[in-house]
Amino acid sequence: MTTVTEIKEQNSEHKYESKWNYSIHPMHDTSAVSVPDRDRLWATQLRLSSHRLAIETGRRSRIPRNNRLCSCGAIQREEHVICFCPLSQSIRFQFDTVEFTSIAKFFDCANADLVCRIIYVA
Repeated sequence: MTTVTEIKEQNSEHKYESKWNYSIHPMHDTSAVSVPDRDRLWATQLRLSSHRLAIETGRRSRIPRNNRLCSCGAIQREEHVICFCPLSQSIRFQFDTVEFTSIAKFFDCANADLVCRIIYVA
């Protein structure tokens, strides 16, 4: 029979390793850059899917995914609006130093203030 002490020793040998990076995103590191609260709020809402894009409002209303459309006719996801939507093309041209190939690369941009401003404008 295994004792409680033995179980604790076994568990301590197998520490849980997370695949997630829990570091502070640059937009929240106030010592590095000053991002206006309004812009930081919009960026955080987009990252947490707490926004008013059709992909989320439709989910809450139980609208089928393929009916949660943008004004351009495509499914209105976060990545679509930021990276691919023809209606936000002018914003992508205006901020040509940011990589818009995927939402992950967009958020990896070193300039947190710029990322937040783009989301606010979009």
